Amino acid sequence: MKKKYRSDIAASVHETAEGLHKAGLMDKLTMNEFDALCLTPVVPMTQDEISSMHKKQKGHLKSPNQEGKTR
Repeated sequence: MKKKYRSDIAASVHETAEGLHKAGLMDKLTMNEFDALCLTPVVPMTQDEISSMHKKQKGHLKSPNQEGKTR
């Protein structure tokens, strides 16, 4: 899933923090704090909401192999 940032500045700060974390210069707890500050919260969805979303996008989710092929 693509990350969604609160702002362009938050994206830049978070990407820098990720680099520090990957280099071993920042611990997981601190990285989690940057996640909470910089990333937008995930909105929980009910099963009905997910099903509805899938039905709306059904036509857009065809694989390239399926388009235009008939058997």
